Parts: sequence; C-alpha cells; structure tokens
Amino acid sequence: MINKKNYISWFREVDSKDAKLVGQKAAGLAEMMEVGISIPNGFCIASAAYFQFLKNANLILKIKGLLQGVDSRDPRSLSACSQEIKRLIFSSKVPEEIGQQIMKNYLKLGGFFKQALVAVRSSPLDEKLKMTSFLNMKGEANVVEAVKKCWASLFDPENLLKNKDLLEEKTTVLIQQMIQSRVSGVMFSTNPNNKKEIIVKAIYGLGELAVDGKVSPDEYIINKDTFEILDKAVNSQPVRLIKSGTSNKQTKVPTSKQGLQKLTDREIINLAKLAKKIQRHYFFPQEIEFAIEKRKIYILETEPIETNLKFKMKNEKLKLKIQNLKVLIQGKPASPGMISGYARVIKDFKKINQIKKDEILISSSVNADFLSTIKKISGLVMEEKDSLSYGAMISRELGLPCVIDAKKAAKIIKTGMVITINGKTGAIFKGGWQIKNVGKKIKYKPKMPNVKDKQLPTTATKAYINLNSSQIIKQINEKIIDGILFQPEFLVAQTDIHPKKLINDKKEKKIVEKLSKELNKICQEFNPKPVIYKVLNFKTDEYQTLVGGKAYESKEANPLLGFHGAARYVDDSKVFELQLEMIKKIRKGGSKNLSLMIPFVRTTRELKEIKKIIASHHLIRSPSFKLWIRLEVPSNIFLLEDFITTGIDGICLELQKLMNLTFAIDEENQELFSKMAKTDFLKKEIFEKILKTTKKHRLSTLVSLQENFLYSDLLGNFIKSGISGFCVAPDAVLRTKELIYESEKRIVR
Repeated sequence: MINKKNYISWFREVDSKDAKLVGQKAAGLAEMMEVGISIPNGFCIASAAYFQFLKNANLILKIKGLLQGVDSRDPRSLSACSQEIKRLIFSSKVPEEIGQQIMKNYLKLGGFFKQALVAVRSSPLDEKLKMTSFLNMKGEANVVEAVKKCWASLFDPENLLKNKDLLEEKTTVLIQQMIQSRVSGVMFSTNPNNKKEIIVKAIYGLGELAVDGKVSPDEYIINKDTFEILDKAVNSQPVRLIKSGTSNKQTKVPTSKQGLQKLTDREIINLAKLAKKIQRHYFFPQEIEFAIEKRKIYILETEPIETNLKFKMKNEKLKLKIQNLKVLIQGKPASPGMISGYARVIKDFKKINQIKKDEILISSSVNADFLSTIKKISGLVMEEKDSLSYGAMISRELGLPCVIDAKKAAKIIKTGMVITINGKTGAIFKGGWQIKNVGKKIKYKPKMPNVKDKQLPTTATKAYINLNSSQIIKQINEKIIDGILFQPEFLVAQTDIHPKKLINDKKEKKIVEKLSKELNKICQEFNPKPVIYKVLNFKTDEYQTLVGGKAYESKEANPLLGFHGAARYVDDSKVFELQLEMIKKIRKGGSKNLSLMIPFVRTTRELKEIKKIIASHHLIRSPSFKLWIRLEVPSNIFLLEDFITTGIDGICLELQKLMNLTFAIDEENQELFSKMAKTDFLKKEIFEKILKTTKKHRLSTLVSLQENFLYSDLLGNFIKSGISGFCVAPDAVLRTKELIYESEKRIVR
C-alpha cells in the first residue's frame, strides 16, 4: 500500500488496491512489477498533490468560474476556457514541499551525476479523459514543469467537451525512465481468431511509427501450449525512430537489415511466454506493449482485449440482444452498423448477379461491378485489409455495415449460412438474433464525426467533400465545408441499365431524372457554395455488368489505361450531351453554383473537342460556371501550360491515381501499393512543377486527398504552395479543416 502522507509513491510501493489513489495505469504497472515482470522504473504523483497545488495557488474558485461560463456547443468557447485555465496553472508556482519531493525522486532514477531521460504522463482516474505524455524530459526543473503541464492537460478542450465538472476529477502523474528501444511492438496473449495462439508484432526502434501506420511490423504466430513458432510474416522496414538527445529522430535502417526478421526466435518465444504469464495473472486475454533495450524485455502497458460478445442496439422500437453467438472471424471495422443475414460468397465477379435481396456479400475484395448490386446487399465482408479501399469507402458513405481484413472469410463462410456482422468492432458471428429477424438492419447512418455544432475559423485553404448521392447531406454542417465535388457513377449504376441502351430505347429520361434530382438537391442545400459536377468517367469494366452493357463495352485487359474519360465523349458525345443538358437545366432553375469537371483528359486535342461540345450547348465559362479538369495522367504534368492556354479554370489533382500511373502500380493491388515509399513519391519534382505552373497562372487548384495522406508532411507543403483547397471524404472533412487551420497558423507565425 502507498504511504498516504507522501505525495510520491514508487511503483514498487503500490498495489492493485491503490487504483483509486494513483490511477489504473500506475496500479497496473505496479502489479506487473509485483509478479516479476520488468517495467521501466518510475514513480507516480498522487492526485492529492494536484489538489494541494490548486489550493495553494488560489485557483479553485477562478477555475470554477471559468468552467461555469463555458459553452460546450461552441469550440471557440471551449478553446478560450482551456487556454485561460492553462495560463493560470502555468503562471502558478508548485508548492515547495511537492516540488522538492518530485526533484528528489527524479534524481534517484538516474543518479545525482547522471540525470535520467524520462516520460512524464498524465493519468486521469476517469479513463474516458485524454491522457497526455511529455517524452524525453531531462533535468529537475524541466520535470517539475512537465508535471504542471500534465495537470493543465486535464482541461484540454476535448476533456471540457466530455465533462464540465473537471474540477472534481482526480488526476495522477507518472514519471518513468525512457527506454532506448532496439525493437518494440505489441503482442496479443490470445489470437482473436484462435484462442490456442499468441500473436507478436515488432518493428525496429520506437513503436510510434507502427502506431502512425508509417511502417508495417513483422507478425509472428506462436502456439500457446508448446511455444512453437507457427508462422512468420517479415516486412521490410526502411526507417526507424530512435532517441537522440532529448528528442526522437527518424533514421534510415541499414540496407542490410531492412528485410531481416526483427526478433530472434528466442526473443519471440520469451515474449510469448511473458504474454501467457500476464494473461494467467489477469485471467483475461491481454493486449501488451513491449520494448527491448539491448537484450532486456520491458513491458510498457497491458490492457484487456475487447472480447465481450454481448451487444445492445436499437432500431426505433426494436431492441434486440446478441448473446452467446460464436465468433467465426475477428476482422477489422470499416463501416459501423450491425446486420444479420444470409451470406453470399462471390469469388468471381462475373457471378455478381446471383446476389439476392438483403444478403451479406462475402468476397476477397470488390471492384466497380459491386456498384450494380450495392442496393441489394445488407452488409459487406472483405478479406482485403485496406480501410481506404473502394468497397470500404463506399460502404461508409452509404451506411452499409462493413468488415475488412476478415482472413479466409470466403473459405470459412458458406453461401446460405446465417451470420451477423458488426461493422463497429469487426466481429463476424455464426447465426443471427432470431431467424425471423434475418435481413432486418440495425444500422448506424453514416456519421460525420463531431461535425454538427462545430464551426472552425475561416481558412484561406478550402475544404471540399466528395459526394456520390444526396443521402447524407442533412448530416453535414454546411458552415464547415467550402464546396462539393459530386461524382455520379454510383447513381448511374443504381439504374442497372447502360446509359447508351436507355438512349437507344428512348428512355434516357430515367437516368436524367435520377441524376437531376440528386444534383439539384445538393446544389440547393449548399447554395451559394460551389458544386462541381464530374461527368461520368465511363470505364468499360464498370459498365459491362449493366443491362445492355456487353453490346456497348469492349473487354479491355487493363480498363484503367483504356477507353474512358474525355476520349469516350470525343468518340461519341451522346451521354456527355445528356449530362450537359441536365447541368444547363439545373442552372436555369436558379442553381448558379454548379460547375463542370472532365476526368482523364490525355491531350489538348481532347480538351479542345470537349470544349466545342460544351459550347454547342450554350454553356459559357464565367465566374459562376467554371471548367475543371481532373489531373490524373502523367502526361498532364507536361501539358499543363497547353491546357491552361486552351482554356480551363481549375484542376483537381488526383493524388492516388497519379501515383498509381506514374509508378505503374495496379490500383487493385493493395499489397504492392503498401510497399511503395509514398514519401519518396511526394518529394518528387513533379508536384513542384505542377504547383509552380498553377501559381504562375493563378489557376484554381484542388487536391484530392485520401485519409492515408492527411497526416503526412504533404498537406502542409501543399498549403504553403498556395493551393485553393483539398477534396476529402465527408467523414474526414472536420479533421482536414482542423489540420488546415493549424498548418496555416504555423505558416503565419
């Protein structure tokens, strides 16, 4: 038990009964130390020290007054309140008694002649609140200052939003030695797919690169009883993160070591034995973080793996429980929602039309043919791992429950089997709630996280969103977005009939009415903000499966490099002209915010022919009607000056497509894509050339960003170059807007 007269307790002095005094994290570390597991040495500062600090500095009434005046619905109010409370805390002195105890114990970690590098972490007793860490701290004064910052972090805007009574919340601070990790990683004491196995994942250096998704860890599977290594997946690692002085530094892994196994077989087995020991102690499967310094294994943290299979969900008056269902596969969540239904396994997409209403589609991945059946299915399970894949993104936008990384799903699940999938947890169960409820959806509407009731300051760089239907526009706060890029492929696929067949049968009104209704609704909802309509790209593989498609589409070996985009309309303009007439009609109806974008323009000759067709429909470029092209073909980089001379108002830089075509990466081959060094691509001179040209001619420039680029240096570099804005998925718009705001603020500084 800890000494309650002291503000400081070393981990060895704490036990599990002290969780309410020192926090669950400190108690958990102490408990592992007690059973003989090595952890980085350290101590905790009890919440009593925090309250004594507030009392001595006369801050309690001041903070209470500020908290009472905050408007939790207004981000600016939350931010202002947070900043003022932190200012009060930073400007106040830590009581001498507490400061002396912190410094005295800190010096014990490294010795009076060698000050230790430490991590200083906040640990609120309410685990829902944000935890803050300050790494590589050195020196008594710096450590005391970091403790004060941890106390102040309790009043971060995120915590104020969750809890207005933060003054009553207890928070402790942990001070631990930093480990110079040769290798670090995570292990699962029970494989979610096989309870007789243990999984160990490892990378060179500190673990942050794996958490950020910048490197792929090795994965080892070990038999829990015999500790035999059953499987190894070794991934090449080009860079690692190491401690350098008082900071972390990204360095290159020597070429000779990049493709090697990160752990020796003995280390893998020793880690597996530790995982089993920790699970036995806690009587529950654990997710365990570890680090290896020289040859010694340290456990950094352990927490239970979420394996509770009891769920409660509501659908209006319907309230059902899932209990005692067997987990068939533990995949990864891609689109939230839960559904019971009959499975339909499709290995060959030529047989996609076999799908019946309300079935759950099981496949290794999906291609464009998937669009023609999406209105039939009630859920999607894929073996592919990429949360940014075509199927995953469409599922999120349409609110279709989706699970990815479902290993061997097409073998384990059989057509006709009743299953339940949970797109929020990634779990796939055998059976349903009740057979009569099969096909009844208990699902979430597609959510735009934290968008409602939030308004950020105006930014110079705009944030557009991609939409392919009007289904979710009511959930989008129009104050946050600056424009819309509308892509109609999904709606055309829903008609089930090839556009040329409709024209041939004189039933083209069917497609025009459907598109007009959706597009007009979006234009009116967001008026006067710009809406850019990207005409149909018309890839042959996407239209072959529609009724009548085989008569109008040739079979191409590689449709990405085939007959689509502007070339289709130059060859036969009928479908293009239908779309132009629709745009003209909507604009005449009052939606003057509607402009046009042409995809896959290979040459200036194509652009000139396209412009002639547009002019023949009396659509003239003006401040309210702009002509955009989607820049996605490598030849566009060298022809950009010619395109501008020919006459365009803007470009949308399609990063993913341009990367695929420049580096000859098959867009369907996610494994190859993940192995490519995106950072090398992003540093190439091609972007400098494009942006230099657009800046010279003051050309509007949008950059279409997928989520995997949001956290890269690329975003900041584009903002510095003065682009007009970014175009992202609806559920990424708030995060993008926040990143733009922070980046612009840094540039101004």
